[in-house]
Amino acid sequence: MMRAFTSSDRVLLFLLMKGDRTDNAGGTTDQDEIAACCGIGRTHVPRALKPLITDGFVEGTQGRTPGRARRVKLYSLTAKGITAALALRDRVTDITVEWTDDHGRFERENCVDALRKINDRLGASSMNRIPISLFLALGKNSVGWNELLELSSSLLSMRAGVVSLPEGWRPLAPPDPPQFVIDRTMEMEGLLSMLEHNGVSIIVGDRGAGKRTLVQLVTERSGLRVLWLSRDGEKEYHIEPSGYDIMVMIGVQMIDLSSVLIGEGRTDLKDPRDKNWPEELLAMPLLGILEGDLEAERDDIMSLGGLKERDFMEKAVEMGMMEGLAREYFKATHGIPSALSYLGEIDPSALTGLGTLDMEAALMSLMLGLRSRY
Repeated sequence: MMRAFTSSDRVLLFLLMKGDRTDNAGGTTDQDEIAACCGIGRTHVPRALKPLITDGFVEGTQGRTPGRARRVKLYSLTAKGITAALALRDRVTDITVEWTDDHGRFERENCVDALRKINDRLGASSMNRIPISLFLALGKNSVGWNELLELSSSLLSMRAGVVSLPEGWRPLAPPDPPQFVIDRTMEMEGLLSMLEHNGVSIIVGDRGAGKRTLVQLVTERSGLRVLWLSRDGEKEYHIEPSGYDIMVMIGVQMIDLSSVLIGEGRTDLKDPRDKNWPEELLAMPLLGILEGDLEAERDDIMSLGGLKERDFMEKAVEMGMMEGLAREYFKATHGIPSALSYLGEIDPSALTGLGTLDMEAALMSLMLGLRSRY
């Protein structure tokens, strides 16, 4: 269990991981970093270090760290300490943990694999990766995504150039890349142009229309680094503004959609960032992603069309497709009309026959055919 690792154990593991991963020689650090990366109160660090120094696992020397003018006490592993730390690292792989990712999906796996996936998702959002020593400090074998964000944010707060998000906001990991991608060339070009020419803009569409996927594809292919935000945070989160080019807000009402006017007297989009936002974040271009139905001839609003899921599935089933496959086909195509048009080109018996195949094989067959025609 994670509770079986003491504060001194976590210090050994952290010092080991501070070094070159290829030679397991360990690294050097000070008491402030030990406190932050091992989940130990600053005043309790000497207590955690004392038995390690007494047993000959850790040694201290005077030296300087980046950003500090004065010399401080630095700590590193001895040869004996490296052996002890390697034994602890082997124990970590025997721990099974349960965790929930940023999309609410539940995972259960060994501690090392879990932390690797967690850090991959944090890294994709330019959030700080969590060292195993801090992960173990949670002391429990079940953890939610908000707790993981808090750990990552606590590490970021130590770095220069970091700012705090206003209360109620939390960073999100980018959407998962879709298994099958339909290039919506016109929409992609339109969204990129909108992002380049507007400080504040929105993309609107029904649920399942592919708004997040489109934003992810466009920003990834254009090299834009995105700060994804959701207004459901309970804690204060820290971020490094220099890691991002554009901010994307999910589900924030930036305009009364019923009051959008075309031409003279049109209603401007509302920037939800107020004076409580740091200047570095206020200067960042903003894209809002909203659910709704809006037709407006404006260069700062994109309405992403597509059929509603219920209507799409009814038509697909009428054409001979099995209901389960129709649902997955809708998710993969985001309900674009051409996806239904393509079904009309397939012989009904062949379409019905797809229901006898493995779901992934049937979906891949459909998507390959759709991409070859549209």
